[in-house]
Amino acid sequence: ICLDANLLEELPPFTSKELTLVTAPANRLREGPSVASPLERLELHGNSLTSIASCLPQNFADSASSWQRLTCLKVMGNQLTELPNEVGSMPHLRILSVSNNRLQSLPAELSTLQNLEWLLAYE
Repeated sequence: ICLDANLLEELPPFTSKELTLVTAPANRLREGPSVASPLERLELHGNSLTSIASCLPQNFADSASSWQRLTCLKVMGNQLTELPNEVGSMPHLRILSVSNNRLQSLPAELSTLQNLEWLLAYE
């Protein structure tokens, strides 16, 4: 699903079990969507997100419904003050871009990401 550069303030829950990509940068989102399938890419940069916890499945440990396949998470240019610890439990995450937010720290769990290639966390 590609919803780039609109004036969207919210997204409906996505219930497709085949969905692998949600990209909705440059909108007016305050929270991320609820997603039923294990995404490979989530790109929500340039919005007004204060948290990405709403995007995480309720039972994160359940690999059938979690983001175990996520390889790219781009949430730069939002209003995030923290990242959920669960980000450190995404074994295939290669790109994490959290620049231009209001983060004061990063979860220690990020140090366990064996496949992380890019961590962008400036400003």
